Amino acid sequence: MQVSDRLVTRDSAPLDFLSNKSLIIVAANGVVTLSYTGRAFLDAVPTDQWLAEVVRGKRFDRSRKPPAISFEQTLQVPDIGRNLERIRIAIQEIRLSAAIPTASIGKWYGELFEIGFVGWQWYRKKRLRPIVGSIEKAAWSLSATIRYLPRSPLQCRRIGFTAVPAGHVTRAELTSLYSQLGRLSEVDTESALVTQIRQISATTPIVGPDCMSVVMPRPGRAPIRVKYFPVHQSAADLVGVKWRARLPVAFSPWILAPAACHAPSMVNGNTSSCFGGIEISMSGPPSDIQVLSSQARPVDPTLPPAR
Repeated sequence: MQVSDRLVTRDSAPLDFLSNKSLIIVAANGVVTLSYTGRAFLDAVPTDQWLAEVVRGKRFDRSRKPPAISFEQTLQVPDIGRNLERIRIAIQEIRLSAAIPTASIGKWYGELFEIGFVGWQWYRKKRLRPIVGSIEKAAWSLSATIRYLPRSPLQCRRIGFTAVPAGHVTRAELTSLYSQLGRLSEVDTESALVTQIRQISATTPIVGPDCMSVVMPRPGRAPIRVKYFPVHQSAADLVGVKWRARLPVAFSPWILAPAACHAPSMVNGNTSSCFGGIEISMSGPPSDIQVLSSQARPVDPTLPPAR
């Protein structure tokens, strides 16, 4: 399970309360969900889109928002480990790729950038193992490292738990939350993590109260479940030829699979789709009209206005 906030800030001031920070990658030998913390824009696009483009191996059309669903060869490499390595290399080589203006490389050097990931990996014999870890560029560094949590606690069915970045949660808060998790159901665990993020958001301006949760049961037992937890219900305007309606919506993350790509979208109702043999369900508020529309993304405020 991975729960993340949705707030993007600039100099600790809110920039976008509904920005996406999460991706799901379905590969030939596993499935993971990732969520980042750090710089909100890379290569002139929101960071989650930049990460999707790294995995995809090419840019989306920058003149318009990516389509909600596209069918194409999405993954450049087939396995989970190599996709994580592609991301690590792209982060480490940012100073060489022009993803950040040359004048801003010094600031990037001093910033923390970290991606947490959790999921499942299997081998030719289909033996499953859980994987949890992070890709980290530490502050005052340009190198990036992949770190995995020790697998033995996970294999012994003990709890593996981590926060990214760790500095936003005190040791006492982590200990208190850790002591609860083993006694809670899946739904109550999800609620406890959302509550913890909201408590942090009350005193930390760069953390928001709206959350995205991705629950990843053992593949084959149940679908991956995606759920959006807003403080206040979000809505979107749906415009027809002769009518307009304002409907309640939820939001979904990127989903990248071998032959399909789902961009962050506004959704409602309950939907279920299969990506690379993995079923992923998304839940949203009920409505008489079904909505699936890719989400308009914020513009990098550091760029000069287009003419």
